[in-house]
Amino acid sequence: YSAVAFSSPGDILVEQGDATQGANLVYLVLDGVLEVVVDGEVVGELGPGAIVGERSQLEDGARTATLRAKTAGKVVGVPAEEIDREQLEQVAAGHRREDG
Repeated sequence: YSAVAFSSPGDILVEQGDATQGANLVYLVLDGVLEVVVDGEVVGELGPGAIVGERSQLEDGARTATLRAKTAGKVVGVPAEEIDREQLEQVAAGHRREDG
């Protein structure tokens, strides 16, 4: 697993539409707050304990949102193939419900 620290507000963790090799990582937020940005609009915030990046693993392999640091913090990246697909689907379903 790889830990990634974001040191200042505005740092980008992933970019919407990214389908490069790094797009196979699912992230666990350990500390700090991330903004979820879709098509240039902030649609939510995620804090410690949040799992992010799972939808790109279940859909077409491209990131569905940009994740941008609102505060300094740290995440851990886990290769998607090491996570049970059924668990990813449950997390993704929960995120869709939160979208309203």
